[in-house]
Amino acid sequence: MPKNGPKTLGNCLPGDVLQRFVSQDDVLRVWQLAWSASVDPELSGFAHPVRFEHGKLVLHCRSSARATRLRHQKMRLIALLQQHPAFQGLMEIDIRTRPLSQDAQAVVEPGPQRQLSSAARAMILGIADSISDPELSASLKRLADRAS
Repeated sequence: MPKNGPKTLGNCLPGDVLQRFVSQDDVLRVWQLAWSASVDPELSGFAHPVRFEHGKLVLHCRSSARATRLRHQKMRLIALLQQHPAFQGLMEIDIRTRPLSQDAQAVVEPGPQRQLSSAARAMILGIADSISDPELSASLKRLADRAS
């Protein structure tokens, strides 16, 4: 392989650093599986564990409304999760709101294209002609051009 060609991650990082990443990923998978096995599927679907240290489990939740719902159930969740070996020593749950990132969000289909009526078009053109701001006037005229 040439010196300037592609390299694997293993060749770029020291072995102990790479091992920490691999082992952290494995631990996270165990927590996620334990979370899914211990709580309602409805709850496990909108929150997931991201860290468990010193008896404190950190959960990320997709919405603030769901996070509030989880906070109201903290004591019950702690009792449920303590029964699983992966969460031995669990004393506290910290629930944080973390919406899905832009790239991970589901693709939203655009809604139906809305058409302007001819009456709306005439009204927009009349307003555009009476406005002294040339940029706003031009924008309104472009909007009116979209009318059927």
